[in-house]
Amino acid sequence: MGLLKDDLLHLENDVRHIHDDVEHVTKDFEGFDSNPRAQDLRDHLKDLDNHLHDVMSHVGHIRMETE
Repeated sequence: MGLLKDDLLHLENDVRHIHDDVEHVTKDFEGFDSNPRAQDLRDHLKDLDNHLHDVMSHVGHIRMETE
């Protein structure tokens, strides 16, 4: 069971790092609102961020089940 807990911790940390990167890139696009391609990228980043929140929720549920 220890390996699973370690894997969950690493997964959680990796997802948090990805989430931080998504937030950083999203902020980089804030000045490009008039550019349709930049807006499209921001929309995709927002979708990715939502998926990351879902993954974090699933990881949290698995973590509670394994403790």
